[in-house]
Amino acid sequence: MAAVSVGVIAGVPMLDLPYEEDARADTDKNVVMTGRVASSKFRARRSRPHSQRDELDELLDLAR
Repeated sequence: MAAVSVGVIAGVPMLDLPYEEDARADTDKNVVMTGRVASSKFRARRSRPHSQRDELDELLDLAR
């Protein structure tokens, strides 16, 4: 089992956000993975112009 945070700041996906970055992220996500299965908590702070599904996929790939 492993856990990591990912987020988007100024349109840039980022891994393992410290508090200072997490507090200003447009989107942040906590991802917990066990072998083949991922569980996540997702919070979007602002509407973003691009597809949320695309962003979610990109963040999950980054976390993996």
